[in-house]
Amino acid sequence: MKRKQMKRILLAAAGAALLTGCGAIPGSQKKSEDAQEQIPVIYEDEDFSDEFPDDSESMDGDSMENGAPESAVGAWLPPQAERVYSERNSSIVIGSTIIDHFNLPEEEWEENRYYYNYVNLDDDDDEEIFALLVGPAFSGSGGFTGLWMEPSDNMAIVQEFTLVNNPIFVTDDANGQGRGLIMERSGGGAGTELVLLTFDGKNYCSVSDAEPIEDVSDIEGTAILCDDLAEDMLSGDFMTLAD
Repeated sequence: MKRKQMKRILLAAAGAALLTGCGAIPGSQKKSEDAQEQIPVIYEDEDFSDEFPDDSESMDGDSMENGAPESAVGAWLPPQAERVYSERNSSIVIGSTIIDHFNLPEEEWEENRYYYNYVNLDDDDDEEIFALLVGPAFSGSGGFTGLWMEPSDNMAIVQEFTLVNNPIFVTDDANGQGRGLIMERSGGGAGTELVLLTFDGKNYCSVSDAEPIEDVSDIEGTAILCDDLAEDMLSGDFMTLAD
């Protein structure tokens, strides 16, 4: 599939997300109980030349440059939170792990993108990877799909998440276990709210089971995956599973 066709599909996904919120639908045969409706298909003969100018500037992976407007992504984050954008180097190992885990057919690789950051989740001496999967195979009416991956164990997948919305605020306080994960929860007819995913020593609770959190103003931590997904779609600055 050509990159412009990919953008057309992703624009449809973004439009659906704005209208209904986004929810994760994994591409595997196993369907999560949290999964929501698939993103509607867009007709490929529609003209989106105005939405995708060929001379669009791409966003830097670490910061917003060239006078670009500040993104509203993560407006709820406390001012002291460190903001980190995703890695901008494609990874064959990460990509192939995602493809194998969800048994994703090759014709769908280019229409699904992924983002990832290195982060210490379980408060040990090693960094793990948190990946965010975006596209028709992974997006629905409440968020996207997330994966906790373990590089030291041949990129083994420790946990799969649905209903994930970026950014993800990783707290500094691990309470002797894993660090808390704070993110927005939406969809299902309910309003948007912040929730805290807690760690039980082995796994995090699901997004749907996470408890709402009212005030994050005094919480210290790092916000990962701070990318503006809509801006990336317009600029073409993203990685797909075909890269």
